[in-house]
Amino acid sequence: MCGISGWILEAAEDATARRERLVAYISASLAALVARGPDSAGVAEFSRGAIAARRLAILDLEGGDQPLYNEDRSVAAVLNGEIYNFEELRSRLESCGHRFRSRTDTEVLVHGWEEWGTRLPEYLDGMFAFAVWDDRQGTLFAARDRLGKKPFFFTQDAGGFRFASEIKALLSDGAIRPRPSLPAIAALLTLQHLPPPMTPLEGIRQLEPGMSLVFEGGKLRMARYWDIVELAEVAADSTRPPKAPSPAEALEKIQEAAVRRTRADVPVGVFLSGGIDSSLVAAALHRAGHDLETFSVAFDDPRFDESPRARTVARHLGCRHTVLVVDQPKPDEIVDVVWHLDEPLADSSAIPQMQICKAASSRLKVVISGDGGDEFFGGYLKHRQFVALQRVLGPVGSVPGTSRVARAVSDLAAGLAGRLEARVLTTRAALGSQGIAAGSGLTSAAATSVRRASRALALAASPFPDSYFDYLSPVPSFERSTVLGEGLLAELARVLSGDPDSPVSAISGLGDRLARVGRLAGRRGPLFALAVVDALTELPGDILVKVDRMSMANSLEVRSPLLDRSLVEWSLSLPELARLRRGETKPLLRDAARMLLPPEVAAAPKRGFGVPLSEWMRGELGVLAAEILLDEKTRDRGWISPGHVRDLISRNLAGHDMGARIWQLLVLELWARSFIDSSPPSPPSL
Repeated sequence: MCGISGWILEAAEDATARRERLVAYISASLAALVARGPDSAGVAEFSRGAIAARRLAILDLEGGDQPLYNEDRSVAAVLNGEIYNFEELRSRLESCGHRFRSRTDTEVLVHGWEEWGTRLPEYLDGMFAFAVWDDRQGTLFAARDRLGKKPFFFTQDAGGFRFASEIKALLSDGAIRPRPSLPAIAALLTLQHLPPPMTPLEGIRQLEPGMSLVFEGGKLRMARYWDIVELAEVAADSTRPPKAPSPAEALEKIQEAAVRRTRADVPVGVFLSGGIDSSLVAAALHRAGHDLETFSVAFDDPRFDESPRARTVARHLGCRHTVLVVDQPKPDEIVDVVWHLDEPLADSSAIPQMQICKAASSRLKVVISGDGGDEFFGGYLKHRQFVALQRVLGPVGSVPGTSRVARAVSDLAAGLAGRLEARVLTTRAALGSQGIAAGSGLTSAAATSVRRASRALALAASPFPDSYFDYLSPVPSFERSTVLGEGLLAELARVLSGDPDSPVSAISGLGDRLARVGRLAGRRGPLFALAVVDALTELPGDILVKVDRMSMANSLEVRSPLLDRSLVEWSLSLPELARLRRGETKPLLRDAARMLLPPEVAAAPKRGFGVPLSEWMRGELGVLAAEILLDEKTRDRGWISPGHVRDLISRNLAGHDMGARIWQLLVLELWARSFIDSSPPSPPSL
């Protein structure tokens, strides 16, 4: 695992000046990436530019420093991630006459480029973002893994092409003045994350999962070498009915993927949440003969605490187990989390993710996780709930003309809810605590009911998958304008063709692909379609971002066997009953778990990696949020309506669950202070 960067220069200028700029960027970017690779740093410099890497040594500890070269040093490669099948590829390349000098996976990229050219990523099994420079051809080739486990950010202008593993590294020399992307902010408010290719800054893009690029002669070309939408369409169009798999078959595939991820020259541990996915991965490794060290988190609030179940699994498997108690974070810890996230990701589970990664990194360099089971095997309750809602509301939107009526009635209901909520706050302010009990309870309940009815009607008026995004969101697209400050609202209306409430599919750059997925629901089932939607959006924009950034902030590599390429492709062939059976989520994985784990673990309901955010927002974290979101700097920025912030804080203090919405706005403002107000980026002072 590493951090990579590079710059291929195109500007016609004095050679000395070019090299000074190049050295400044490479030096600054490597300094910004030091946590991703604390063990060594290296640069391959050529007449046209340079590629560089910081290394977290996991394979070939002594001989694997990057960059790696071919025999005559005309081709160099840098890699962030792991190629799990590198030994097989090495043998294949050696049989073709290529000579290797190391025992590391990065060197496979150099010789693989020489042998296969732009088809190289098709041969790779792993998590990766890499770059190869071919000095003979003047060609930069780069690719990102199929699901987006490892990041690759880039920008192109008249000066050339520069890339890095993190946005802060890309901006580290101060040569690029950051400007916020307004459509990205709009999408962020609804999704709480940014799916590739979106980033929060204008002019900076991220390479989409399953894509490669070539930069040559000042021109950029991109191609898709793996496409989950295409694979899903093929599966949906198959004339053969989906075959019901056996739990034993699932277990064998999971064990094979998990064992493949233990290849390392350092010890490997396991994150054990107590849920089905991580418990099954740990049990599969134990079955394969591995001695395990496991880590889990605990909360004082039993609604969020799965540590007793994790202890049960650890005892059952004989693991050396560590439990970390997660407390309410201090202000400096919040700043640290947002800084390392690198983008305004509003997933509050980044807080315990950061803490457990810090605990594990004190003893290990590599851990294995259970990420991916929910996405591809039907683990999310939100999927089941959304499907049930669609069965009720779907007919409303399908009748000609009713969508417009539903949206109009929704707007009226939203206005009524707002007036009722205002009356609640006015009553409480006038009567104090007695007013809460005596004068506002009924009005508050009515406001909540009307608000829910308003959202339901608006969802009926939205096509899938935008209806799914809005259903999950604390700020659905049709309520976005109520959150934004007047200045940003006007700017958004300008860049979004007059509609600041544009749906996510229209502004994310994924519109065509999402529309194709939307058509899958009727052909293969809604849970199948939702799995593919998440694979395009939440998985690479949220789950994998959180895991990558929080682990790399602590110089820790996290590997995810349930996101193995062959396992994901196999999951697309499964029938709907393998994802949901008589109300039971993940039935296939649960049946596999029953073969190895105590029955209470296999049958346990999903809780998720949540935190008691609304409760925290009634304490020290809430004080921090109020101070930042209502101070002069935030007001002057004009992104967020101060009245909306005051309303959220008041409602949260009154017992409503507004923690996620406040957290989202707090993260956005802290990120802006780090990445917009400062060039180069730096953590804000509180």
